[in-house]
Amino acid sequence: MSIVSNIALISINATLVVQVLLFLLLVWLLNRIMIKPLRLIMAERKEHLKRIESDILSARQDHQQLEEEIHAQEAEARREGLRIRQELETDGFNAAAEILDQARRQIASQREKTMADINKALDKVRSEMETEAQQLATRIMEIVLNRRLS
Repeated sequence: MSIVSNIALISINATLVVQVLLFLLLVWLLNRIMIKPLRLIMAERKEHLKRIESDILSARQDHQQLEEEIHAQEAEARREGLRIRQELETDGFNAAAEILDQARRQIASQREKTMADINKALDKVRSEMETEAQQLATRIMEIVLNRRLS
């Protein structure tokens, strides 16, 4: 009887070829089933975040424009109040003070109304963003967990 000693750690035979083919099949399946869909979802998420950022930027620009309009309206109202006051100073100090108070109340109410409109618009955008964020989070969790969430 002879004792056969195999010193090599890897023997090259048919099982090695089968193992390599199985490994390549596994890599292909993982790429097809997991990696490509995840990359697509990541790209969609990135695009969605870009859209949200552009919406935020647009809302900020609208807000800034509205603020400028408010300041212009306020300046116009102040100019109007001063003009009225100068015209009415000849009629008496009391009448001029009354008209100036009226102009200030009008400015305050216009400003409050405009600020209320701005806050409504911001609240609407925030609620839409929250809803979209929740839907996106639910979708990501469903895909990662590979099951439907209630």
